[in-house]
Amino acid sequence: DIATANLEGAVSTRGTPVPGKEFTFRGPPSALRAAARFAGLDVVTLANNHTLDYGRVAFRDTIAYAREYGLATVGGGSDLARARRPAILTHGGLRVALLGYSDVRPLGFDAGPSRSGAAPAFPEYIAPDVRAAARRADVTVVWFHWGQERHFRPNARQRSLTRVSFRAGATVVLGAHPHVLQPIEHTGNRLVAWSLGNFVFGANTPGTERTGILRIRLGASGVLRWGLRRARIAGVYRVQPRLIRAA
Repeated sequence: DIATANLEGAVSTRGTPVPGKEFTFRGPPSALRAAARFAGLDVVTLANNHTLDYGRVAFRDTIAYAREYGLATVGGGSDLARARRPAILTHGGLRVALLGYSDVRPLGFDAGPSRSGAAPAFPEYIAPDVRAAARRADVTVVWFHWGQERHFRPNARQRSLTRVSFRAGATVVLGAHPHVLQPIEHTGNRLVAWSLGNFVFGANTPGTERTGILRIRLGASGVLRWGLRRARIAGVYRVQPRLIRAA
């Protein structure tokens, strides 16, 4: 399998919280090492509104630790070109390209020509990036950080960015940021998961405790089948998701 997730926060022991943000997230390198080793993660997206919560020194550490633990990163980099660069992995002879973009953009978090940061979700970036990735891979997966927190349906902006992605050749679109599950739509050989909700995260409002593991079977023609293994987060402090057993 190829396993991917949204890494929402810095992985470092350095840096200071960005002034003016209500919530800032930073975790120890040991947590990422455990995720890579025991959860089997292969790729993480850094395109979100918390990736630079502890400044650029911690952001650099995040990328370095991911590399040390064998994780590919998308959606963030030492400059805009690297932030927009796909990760391409091969599994079972199938080449899979992954990209990441954030539509939730705190001031100063965007990557620039000579500035580290997250890849902004601009259609003029997304379309050529997806087209280029699709030429190099059999399947292209695009991560977005988007939508409205605690809303259970996708908004017009989410739909617009998905159309841009699919028209450019994307096979799968994955969403994060609303902190709740939103619908999954499978049409033809393409799939969009509008929001995968929380996973290893505190759940303190209705709906934020519901989560799951999305499994997608891919082939050269696109999405063959999929399923969501549902799970539940115990609460604010016991953030470990627990799988829900079928009745």
